Amino acid sequence: MRNRQRFAFGVVVAGICLVLAGCGGGGVSQDEFDALQAELDAAEAARQQAEADQRQAEADQRQAEADRQQAEAARQQAEAARQQAEAERQKAEAEKQQAQATEVNARADEFIAELDDRATRTPIVTWTRGNNRKVEPGNGAFSKGPAAPSISGFSSNSFTLRSGTATALVDQTAYIYTNIQSPGTKAFWKVYGATLATGDSDWVDTLAKPTSFGNGRSLYQDDQGTPANEDNVSRGGTYRGTTGTFECASSCNIAADAQGALTFAGTWTFTPSSLTNGVTLDQDQEYLYFGIWQSIPKLASSDHDFQVIFGGSSPYATVNVVPSTNQEGTATFRGGAIGKYVTRNQVGQDAKIGTFTANVTLNAAFGGSPTLAGSIDNFREDGSDLSGWFVTLGGATNAATTDFSGGTVANVAGVNASIGGVPATGNWTATLYGTANAPTATGGRDATWTDYSKYPTADLAGIAGHFDASNSDTDASKNVAVAGAFAATPSR
Repeated sequence: MRNRQRFAFGVVVAGICLVLAGCGGGGVSQDEFDALQAELDAAEAARQQAEADQRQAEADQRQAEADRQQAEAARQQAEAARQQAEAERQKAEAEKQQAQATEVNARADEFIAELDDRATRTPIVTWTRGNNRKVEPGNGAFSKGPAAPSISGFSSNSFTLRSGTATALVDQTAYIYTNIQSPGTKAFWKVYGATLATGDSDWVDTLAKPTSFGNGRSLYQDDQGTPANEDNVSRGGTYRGTTGTFECASSCNIAADAQGALTFAGTWTFTPSSLTNGVTLDQDQEYLYFGIWQSIPKLASSDHDFQVIFGGSSPYATVNVVPSTNQEGTATFRGGAIGKYVTRNQVGQDAKIGTFTANVTLNAAFGGSPTLAGSIDNFREDGSDLSGWFVTLGGATNAATTDFSGGTVANVAGVNASIGGVPATGNWTATLYGTANAPTATGGRDATWTDYSKYPTADLAGIAGHFDASNSDTDASKNVAVAGAFAATPSR
């Protein structure tokens, strides 16, 4: 730039000389001289301005470089601060993970002993007439909890209870599953046999009173006074919703108070118009329930607790009462299971406590030497499969406390399992639930009841129980442990 300015100035000077020479050295007019001088001044001014611009540009460039260097220094400082913050975050995260791992290991140590030495908890499971359904863990003012994992064929119920304060805080959680239904009806013969016979106290207190009484007004107390006792009287009517005939066997009377409540005196019988008529029940008679309960303290080193829940309408303890009947043969029961597990000391894994659900299949052989065996598979947690998990429930037969002749398999050391590929062994217990039908329950069958296809000996609810498995007999050396409860209904 500066060289071009000098060249332009030279051109102007040279131009002046040429003008003078062209005039032959003669004088130049004042006007011409002034014009040339003006051009010369303008060129000099342009040169000076160009040089000033050049200096300003160079100054701007130096300032820009200084600004860039300052910005780079600030960036490097910010990056150093970010790296420091990241290092501190990673350290805090590592300390947090270490603290969590320490806590989980401590809880695993506490919980693994509970799975092997679990107790059994008895909940409240009822559904009476009037649609009064009650499912509760018992022993505490539990509240409804978050949704329990679903198990096909059973309704799920979740409960929580928090107690204590500060470091003594304890959280209890219970999951209960049941297939109990609202009370319905059952064939008369299953409940009472062919005829219901009773005296006055049984009739009123145990068997309740008829819901209506047809063509029998003369047997009621009315405003004319109590009629005389009448013998050998029969009247049509209904009992618990089934039609039939009431008959007086000896010295009978029925009195009604102002509210219509009946009082029976004497000995009465009721014969249904058909043995298969439905009798209204007060409670579902064939149902199962199962689940788990746990108590987790705030302090990992405090005592933990775990209990299994299982049961049903009533244990059916007459499986082998009548050999060579329809109770011989085999039956399959299918259902679900829920439980807890602990894994620890496995390569590349921290200790873990989790909740699982699974499918259950049981195979029963009835008769003179009944046995029960089965398997638990399709283990899941939070909807995801637990691969490599299965449990085999080894069969039990006629031993002192491990047969199925009384409807129970008790503490059979026949569990073989694989928990994520780790072999494990343990025990299991199961009980058959159901209701013996009246001809069996009231002293055996006569010729009336020999057709077992029409009059089966029982209505079975199914089987419920619990199991455990671990890879060691010593709590301190166990790497895996599972325990849970299950229920299975007859497969049809």
